[in-house]
Amino acid sequence: MPELSLESLRREAKLLQRAWIARDPQAVIRLKEHPPRGGQDLVRADFLHVIAQENGFASWPRLKLAGRDHGP
Repeated sequence: MPELSLESLRREAKLLQRAWIARDPQAVIRLKEHPPRGGQDLVRADFLHVIAQENGFASWPRLKLAGRDHGP
């Protein structure tokens, strides 16, 4: 994951959460394609989960583990 830092992915999750709250159509599509594990009251972890899945990982913890494996 050299091109994507964990921090940039966290920021992306934050932006996705804001877009979801605003009911941005693209955010709705992204969450339909990668359903979070939470219920209707989504929290930051749900958006991190979506970001992880969009980047080919089953979960945020697995993405973080892979990031550590490739880090300095």
